[in-house]
Amino acid sequence: MRFVAAHGIPLIRHFQVAAEVSLNAELRRAIEAENVNVDLVRALMEEAKAVHVNFDAATLEFALRRKLETMAEDWEAQPCDLEKVSSLEAAVRLARSFPFEVRLWEIQNVYHSVLMSSANGNKPPNAGCDVPEWSQTFRALGEQLGMRMS
Repeated sequence: MRFVAAHGIPLIRHFQVAAEVSLNAELRRAIEAENVNVDLVRALMEEAKAVHVNFDAATLEFALRRKLETMAEDWEAQPCDLEKVSSLEAAVRLARSFPFEVRLWEIQNVYHSVLMSSANGNKPPNAGCDVPEWSQTFRALGEQLGMRMS
């Protein structure tokens, strides 16, 4: 299919439909996996673009939003966990790379909650929030979420 698409030859409709179903299902499974494999999702997105497959925006947006909300809840329970904030930041960055909008307001609410808690000194002592990598990743997450950083 890549060869045909690369040469500007129209794809047979049956192949196009099969590719759409297959790639959208693979993307949904990769998003819903226990740990989102960002590289796999990006590779599938590139494959879909290469063969001119339309994304199932409604299904993929819902799956991605649900995954991000779950990740945000897990992070909120342990806000100083560098791995959790890093994974969430990478997943939000991935969500913003899709050709459709992913509603992020729930994740923004969690971010704001963590921001207010840490500003009020409600973080566990020596929990990891004071590590420079955590602060950098926390700021990057805020930027990806479009949060105003003052």
